[in-house]
Amino acid sequence: MPAREDLDFTVAGAKLQSDKVVGDKRVVEAVLPSTGALEVKWQRELPKAAQQASRVLSEVYTLVSLGEGLMRATTTAQYTILFTGVDKLALKVPKDMTVLDVVGAGVREWKVDGEGNLGVQLNYAAKGAYSLRIEMEKVVRGDIKDVAAPVPVPVGVERARGFVGVESRGNLEVDAGDVKGATPVDVRALPAAILGITGQPVLLGYKYLGTDVSIPLSAWQHVDADVLVTLLDETRARTMWTREGRRLTSVKYRIRNNRRQFLRLALPKGGELWSASVGGRAVQPALAADKRVMIPLVRSQAAGGELAAFEVEIVYVENGAPPSDNGRGQFAATLPRADAPCTYVAWTVYAPDDAKVKRWSIDGNLRKVRYLSNPIPAEDMNYVQTATPQMAEAAQNQAAPGGSLGDGAMPVPVSLPLQGREVHFEKLLALDEELTIGFKYRGLKKR
Repeated sequence: MPAREDLDFTVAGAKLQSDKVVGDKRVVEAVLPSTGALEVKWQRELPKAAQQASRVLSEVYTLVSLGEGLMRATTTAQYTILFTGVDKLALKVPKDMTVLDVVGAGVREWKVDGEGNLGVQLNYAAKGAYSLRIEMEKVVRGDIKDVAAPVPVPVGVERARGFVGVESRGNLEVDAGDVKGATPVDVRALPAAILGITGQPVLLGYKYLGTDVSIPLSAWQHVDADVLVTLLDETRARTMWTREGRRLTSVKYRIRNNRRQFLRLALPKGGELWSASVGGRAVQPALAADKRVMIPLVRSQAAGGELAAFEVEIVYVENGAPPSDNGRGQFAATLPRADAPCTYVAWTVYAPDDAKVKRWSIDGNLRKVRYLSNPIPAEDMNYVQTATPQMAEAAQNQAAPGGSLGDGAMPVPVSLPLQGREVHFEKLLALDEELTIGFKYRGLKKR
């Protein structure tokens, strides 16, 4: 450019390297990233006496996360830069915190010295609204006691104000000590720059004005309480009872499982397991040291924020006492004892048509009912595979060689030839207990 006038050059998105006069020409050199567009602006340069110094205001939003052995902080520093742009920003951070990253528009480099002075160099002169995001962490051992919340403080600003939110990552009880330079606030009044970056509940909230702020924090670790990870939503049993006293029983469990590997079942004394399936696919059960049958489980798929239930079925046979010569006898049976609670149990016994049950003789901890509260669907009256495609795929993967559903010969699915007169029993909320029924009958003549 001609050097007749003093001009002030601006190259958008670039770092000016030199601005000099060579002969009668004005030569400006700048370094900029690879781009498809270039914008150069110039105007008459104001005398230095007429230029107004920069005014920088700041608001700092810090979310402090306390976890097991770790304190993390995410800080968003919002600047308002008036009059003249600035290409350097400075903050004071706690010396014992490790700065992991500094993110902002046009950040060229950042550096932290041994005194906790964080310097940020921009590749252009920022003006107006500007934002920096700072990630920090610190390893803590044992319980946290009176550890200062890491609050970065902007340096060289006319006004500094900010907010601090504190959250817990894990079973930590969090408390604050003698707070100085800050005022507690309702956590619901904290800015979105804090509440919007976490899905955990924010436990403590503070606001402050100035640079002299101290928020000492303490946290204690508590032992995790045992919670339910596997639940039987339903247990539906059907027993085919023959004239000779033999019993063939199918039990279907609707299960929601989060973490357990096996469902352990104690079969009735003398019961012989014939088949087992998970999610509609035959599986190979295992036998525990205490003789309980171990049915390998898949993990429930997430559905609408909840765990979806899948089906486990076993079929077993057992011998019972045959009727006497005069057609009288006593029926007594026990369901397999599961190591998970069940919210609803339904048991239907298919008795020979000419067997007459004596009402006064009903025994056991299941209640005899005329009709089940939750009837068995008609399509479930015979053996069908009811797995969803996702559950079938999970079962297929776990049944592959080396999978968790077991190797070896797969059992053959068994269907019950259901016929006879139905006798219904049910129970709500079965915990760790035996489920038994019993009654006396007459009229069952041998053929």
